Amino acid sequence: MQRRVLLATSLWPSRRRTRRIDWSSNLCGNFRDAADFAAGGIGFVALERATGDIEAGASSFAICDGGIEVEVDTAESHRRRGLALACSARLTLECLKRGLYPSWEVHVPHSAHLAEKLGYARGEPYRAYIDELPP
Repeated sequence: MQRRVLLATSLWPSRRRTRRIDWSSNLCGNFRDAADFAAGGIGFVALERATGDIEAGASSFAICDGGIEVEVDTAESHRRRGLALACSARLTLECLKRGLYPSWEVHVPHSAHLAEKLGYARGEPYRAYIDELPP
């Protein structure tokens, strides 16, 4: 039986759910509230039609002058179904429509594969430093 999935036009109505679902918390975790997200955030999620459950999403992890840092997450049970690709494509198109550069940083091989499907080209590797802030 094939499940029907809806690509939501905005991430924010689902924000409360993403906060409670560990795998998707980064989709909107860097925004204080709905107003903060509306001021610069962009995001799209794939929802299960019958339940409204979030299955995958692509959003602005961070915003900067002229662009965003793309965040993509998919529930483990829904991977390899094209949901991340659909959400990422929609996010990329929205960024281009708004004149924003959707920056894609790769940490794992499947992220590189997804980015290449969307037309991104591999860049040169670079060293990144993570500064963990205290809770």
